[in-house]
Amino acid sequence: METLIKTQFGLIKYERSTNFPLQEGTFLSQSIKEAFVYLNYSLSKLKKGEVDESLVNSLFNDEEEILQILEDLIEKFKNKAIICKKERTYSSSDGNADISVLASVSEEGEIKIYNAFFNTKEIKDNRGGVIIHEVAHLSGLEGESNANESTSNPDSAEAVKNFCLCACGKLSLEEINREKESPENPEEEEQTYRPDQARAPKGQPDGGQWVYEGGGSGGSSKGESKGGTSNSEGGGSSKINKPGNFGPSMESEGNPPKGAISNTLRFCRIDESRNSTGEFVDFKDTFKIGIYRYDDTIEGPRTKSGIWSAFDFFDSGYKPESDVTVIVRLDFEYFGRDKKIQKKSIDVAYDAKSDKDGCVKIDRMSIVNLESEINGSNGNSTVDMKSDIKIRMKISSVEGRPKEVFGSANIVKNSISSADIRYYAQVHASADEKSNYAQRDKADGGIIKNYRKKTNEKDIYSGAVKISLTENTVSEIDNN
Repeated sequence: METLIKTQFGLIKYERSTNFPLQEGTFLSQSIKEAFVYLNYSLSKLKKGEVDESLVNSLFNDEEEILQILEDLIEKFKNKAIICKKERTYSSSDGNADISVLASVSEEGEIKIYNAFFNTKEIKDNRGGVIIHEVAHLSGLEGESNANESTSNPDSAEAVKNFCLCACGKLSLEEINREKESPENPEEEEQTYRPDQARAPKGQPDGGQWVYEGGGSGGSSKGESKGGTSNSEGGGSSKINKPGNFGPSMESEGNPPKGAISNTLRFCRIDESRNSTGEFVDFKDTFKIGIYRYDDTIEGPRTKSGIWSAFDFFDSGYKPESDVTVIVRLDFEYFGRDKKIQKKSIDVAYDAKSDKDGCVKIDRMSIVNLESEINGSNGNSTVDMKSDIKIRMKISSVEGRPKEVFGSANIVKNSISSADIRYYAQVHASADEKSNYAQRDKADGGIIKNYRKKTNEKDIYSGAVKISLTENTVSEIDNN
């Protein structure tokens, strides 16, 4: 199946040779998009002379070397050269399964994606980096060392991944330089990568290798991941990504959020890069409060101060491949900068569609985004950012598209100014292009001017939170 992803750097075209469940397919596409953005962002910085010379020299022979590699990899994303295949677990030529392997490249040139790839709770590898690593293998880079060791032609897929993550602020050169490379051994498992995982000290027999950190299940007793190459099912070389520990897969995790009326409802947490973590959480856990990091795909890592909330939405039990309007009703209670209490409400409609299994996914349901004063700025709202904010949310759904359900004149897009607390709540519902979080192009979701509950409307969720901006906490409250 051909999959298209629109990005600010152009269109991605890749293939899936097997079916992926909705959640996993979406997560895979997000990871591929993230990898594509990293590659383009790194290439742009390199061309502008904004990459530290020491980074280039540490990983490659010269700048032209990595420049050509990045351009070649980017073309693979654009020209359907990436084919992904879903398999449960990695299996070596002798039939031994390894449930901790994330991905591998087969002799047929497919990227095999295993269940571990979707376990972001226990396995912290940057998934965009995993994709870059595997696509580099597809381009003929066989090496697994953290830096390119060849004095003639570049040979390390890991070095390419390291360069991109460093250029995008996801990894530091100091972390790479601390690592001691293990000698390649074709009879052992291939070198994996996880910059934030603990390593054995240099000078020990396993110096530089990943060691078990605890907290997960299914890892080996020592939790080591040694360098080397494993054999594929066909008996040839297969490049793999394997972390040091493993926990339950994403598809078997999670409970409905507190306040859920539908027992199939899930809210999925969003990370600092605005990507899904695969972790199902309560409404209160979707918030970032106080000073927090924000990784902008264009400007790079930034620090923000304020309050932000959004999440990926999942619900099941719908007619397969049918139009669904998901309604989000939000009530905000807060103090304005004039110290007077304010109450505002907004009702928005998302133009969604269920998949062949009757599951509806919305990527991304936006709630609130307020910036307080930081680095000399004045913030972006009229809210007193030293007071408490209460947010009450109800979610429901109904068959049909928003303008069919509520009437064309009753749906408007992005009509609220950026200074209003309700501004961010309208943004993703109003998106009308698939690349901007809408499920389809020409989506007709947006603000419902005059909401009236429909007789066939299905209640999904009812909950409320109180945000303390002085203590940087979020707590659940009664939604009455």
